[in-house]
Amino acid sequence: VAHDRLERGSRILLLERLYLDWATTPELTVRVGKFLTPFGIWNVIRRAPLTWTVDRPVATQNAFPEHITGAGLTYQTTRHGWTVDATAYGQAQDELVRGATDISASAAAGGRVVAGRSLGPAYAAWGFSVTGFRNRDSGRWEDSYGTDFDVTLARNHLTGEFAYTHLREVHASRDWGLYVQDVVPLYGALYGVLRYEHTAPRSGPAVNGELVGLAWPIHPHVILKCDYQFADHE
Repeated sequence: VAHDRLERGSRILLLERLYLDWATTPELTVRVGKFLTPFGIWNVIRRAPLTWTVDRPVATQNAFPEHITGAGLTYQTTRHGWTVDATAYGQAQDELVRGATDISASAAAGGRVVAGRSLGPAYAAWGFSVTGFRNRDSGRWEDSYGTDFDVTLARNHLTGEFAYTHLREVHASRDWGLYVQDVVPLYGALYGVLRYEHTAPRSGPAVNGELVGLAWPIHPHVILKCDYQFADHE
């Protein structure tokens, strides 16, 4: 759907994930196939962040390819009260069955590190992501960097992400975006959601947006949600 027009695509198959995991040791896992790019919070776990809102922030969509077709290594451990997750990945060919993502890479490499720890009644995690990829549509290389945090305290769930990307060219345009979102318990199982977003695209003016919403888990598998978004322009 584009504005008021409905367009029919040529794709009949969308492939989100198809991969094989091999746990070589209790801490190390090898992954081969097509999988979600380990960048930020929202792209790694599709359902969990969308428990609270209808749509994902813009900053989590435009800075990197959403899928990797290649191999990855994941190391997970817990030491001295810290939980550490580290992932490295690479891609040397086109995306397998393109069509499930807007940005597609013909080559890519990157990694992500997340460290978390309980702080009294709270749990906090901080992550860092980096990737370099060749955009299949433009044929140009781009670099993206991101950082994110995830904090839970007294049934509140506070998350935020920042993503920055630029072309590997002299005086090339850049774009970046961020969001901060808080989920607040209101009454019983009813939650309120507040989110602020800022996006500065390569072309056009920057956009500021706010979201207010309600989320009501009426059943472990059923959640009613209602969002309203504000923005200073389209």
